[in-house]
Order: sequence, then C-alpha cells, then structure tokens
Amino acid sequence: MHYNSTTNESTFNNLKINNGINGEYFCYEIILNKIYERMMLMTNRHCRVLFVRFDLRFPATYQTNRGNDEISHLFKIMKENSYNKGIDFHFIWVREQSREKHQHYHCVVFLNGSLVRDYRRFLGEVERVWGHVLANDATGLVDWCNRSKDGLSVANGIMIERPRQAAVGVSFHEQNELYNSTLGRCFEWASYLAKTNQKNNTPYGIRRFNASQIR
Repeated sequence: MHYNSTTNESTFNNLKINNGINGEYFCYEIILNKIYERMMLMTNRHCRVLFVRFDLRFPATYQTNRGNDEISHLFKIMKENSYNKGIDFHFIWVREQSREKHQHYHCVVFLNGSLVRDYRRFLGEVERVWGHVLANDATGLVDWCNRSKDGLSVANGIMIERPRQAAVGVSFHEQNELYNSTLGRCFEWASYLAKTNQKNNTPYGIRRFNASQIR
C-alpha cells in the first residue's frame, strides 16, 4: 500500500470532501479513490443504493493480536450473509488508534437499496455478528453514527436514488438534482475515513484499511 499521496483540496473527482474549515485536514487519496470506485459501481449498477456509516470498538479487557483479524472476520460473515440473500454489498473500513489500548474502525457500506431499506436492521445484524466474532456482548461497541457529539440526531441510512426512467422535463431535473446532492453528501461523509490523523500508529505490515473486491 502507498500512503505518500495526500490531499487537502476541497474536492476529489469533483465531489466535496471533509478537509476541515480551512483545509487543515489531509486525506489519503488511495482511500478516497476506494470509496469513489465503490460508490460509482453501486450507483451505476442499482437505481437505489443504501449508504450506511458505523464505527466499531473492542471491549476494554479484550485481548487482540494487534492485527485486523476480527474486522476481517466480521465482513466475511456480512458479505456471505448478503450473498446468500442475493443482496449486492460493498464496503470500506479504516483502522485508527491514538492513545487508547485498542484500535477502532470506521466503516462505510453500500447496499442494494431496492432490497435493503432499513439501516437499523442492518446495523442490528452488524452488532450481532460483531458480538459473535468477539464472543462478547457487543452492546455499545457499534456506534450507529446517528447522533452528533452534542447528542443531536444525525441522518444515517441515506438512500441514493437515480432519476426514474420515466422522469422527463422538470421532474427529471429535480430528481437528478436530488441524486447528485445526495451522492455528494454521502461521499463527503465517507471521506472522513480517508483522513491521515490516527492512522500512523498502525503496526508495520498491518493494513490501515481494506475494501471489498471489485470483479
């Protein structure tokens, strides 16, 4: 993996990114590109795509091997479960760690929105599987990213919907405007995963991020 290329520009591929108020935050371009590729793949493939953000933590007493075995196991199960239900599913996760004992993870997923509409049910399944992987109660270990630091409600489970095929004229214009604004909103939120901060503490030889394969 190459982490030499970073940016604090306000946009990436003409989509706004989270680079701070005055461009003070830098993002890894390789991670921004992984997000962009999967978002474009899913929105080109499906007329509706459900975008979901969540974070993962470990219990304070949990013993890790400092690798990424647990999150790899989680997404292996989630991917297999989705495949068995005929649900298209792509993801990106990043690993971060500051001074706390354990690393934590930020995650974004894209799901076929014609088949999955309720992000709460999806995150409930993430909680169940994370508990299974850790052999521990996962209550409080999965942040649903639906509250701000002030406790205010934040929209998650955002549906990105292409204009309907039958839409013409003003109707098409309005639907296309909504599609583009929603796409941009989701990419900007997802770009938080690409920030350089807290990723340099990753042990040598261990991945700082991973993403679903594109075939």
